[in-house]
Amino acid sequence: MNEKTNQKSLAGISIRTLNIIMFAIAVILAALLLLATNQVSDSYEIMQDATEEYIECQTAAQDMMSASDYLTEQVRSFTVTGEAEYVQNFFEEVNQTKRRDIALETMEQYLQGSDTYRYLQEANALSNELVKLEHYAMRLAVDAYGLPLSQFPEEIRNIELLPEHRELTGEEMRSAAIDLVFNNSYQTQKDKIRNNVNLCTTALIASARSGQTDSSNHLLQVLKRQSLLIAVLMLAVLGVVLFTMYLVIQPLYEGIEHIRKNEKFPVTGSSELRYLADTYNELYEATQKQQETLSYEASHDALTGLCNRKMFDHEREVCDPQTTAMILIDVDHFKEVNDTYGHETGDKLLKRVASILRKSFRSEDYVCRIGGDEFAVLMMNSDSSLRTLVTRKIEAAQAQLRQPEDGVPGITLSVGVAFPDRPNSTGDIYRDADTAQYRIKNGGKDGLAFYD
Repeated sequence: MNEKTNQKSLAGISIRTLNIIMFAIAVILAALLLLATNQVSDSYEIMQDATEEYIECQTAAQDMMSASDYLTEQVRSFTVTGEAEYVQNFFEEVNQTKRRDIALETMEQYLQGSDTYRYLQEANALSNELVKLEHYAMRLAVDAYGLPLSQFPEEIRNIELLPEHRELTGEEMRSAAIDLVFNNSYQTQKDKIRNNVNLCTTALIASARSGQTDSSNHLLQVLKRQSLLIAVLMLAVLGVVLFTMYLVIQPLYEGIEHIRKNEKFPVTGSSELRYLADTYNELYEATQKQQETLSYEASHDALTGLCNRKMFDHEREVCDPQTTAMILIDVDHFKEVNDTYGHETGDKLLKRVASILRKSFRSEDYVCRIGGDEFAVLMMNSDSSLRTLVTRKIEAAQAQLRQPEDGVPGITLSVGVAFPDRPNSTGDIYRDADTAQYRIKNGGKDGLAFYD
């Protein structure tokens, strides 16, 4: 009697213990699952913070270049026109707006000590060096135009002209001031600034991609742990298994595969997963658009929309030299257009030239702006049999550009062409096209020459 009672008691204890163990396992798994879900939310916040940081840093890099270009525009306008308003704009940017300083502070806040920050810091240092030269050019222009020195900021008043400039006439001083901010040395300094900003942007893109990969990997690990916990929990709570399989596990595995393929997260499963998918997809689309925008801006000229010098140099390296023709195009007397009609008209003229050139060549050809008023075309799958066709294209473009349009004066082009099957084709095709173009420039401009 006592033995049977003991057996029933043992059996009861075993069942109760099993229930307690199962309950404990369920509670532990539920707690771990809750923790994993919180980690997903944390991963989302990290990705969101990283995206906001990227946007602010990218904006800072753009502001650095925009501010530098703005200062250049103001000092050039002043040396050319002598209007004091440009000096006021210049010092308002330097001393009040301070976009360059703010951009550097923003980058320092997030990326101090990184290569990205150092590139922007170097760009700012180069810009500050250029400001000193711009101060001197404005000081020369003040005397050149006979303006009262007392009306200008202290930075200008305290500058003493070099001995070689003191004895110059007003017109000579004006020419010297203009030369200081338009010559090759000044442009080289600007190119260094732009190059550092481009390096900053490139490093920033690389950092953003790396951060995105790390965040995605972390999110993937969290989701895997969550899936494992749910799979174990299915064994303890059989009644929840079907719902879990339908609403959580399957959508998670599909989402993981899409993440591996760098695709959008499918919006399926439970409401939590749908929210996660919508949030991830929003970040994914924003990141893709930003990358596409940055890639386009890095390879295209902002003014004309044509391929820029960087894209031109890249395509020269990768194209087939046996089937690619080179066309170099300069706008004749472009500086006189700028000086006479202003930079706004000059920009309209460049856009018009770009539009006509783009329409004149095939979609497979690369039409590029490689300098201020310099354009180039890489004609794919071409040889000297197209000589007549190229001549017609250039003559048609010349005919359109000679006619004024919408306040833009008529101009002409100096064009040099080198085909891949030209004589002595082992030489540099760019140099040969430049040689042909030089014949036109040397002969009075306005024409087309082939290297042969």
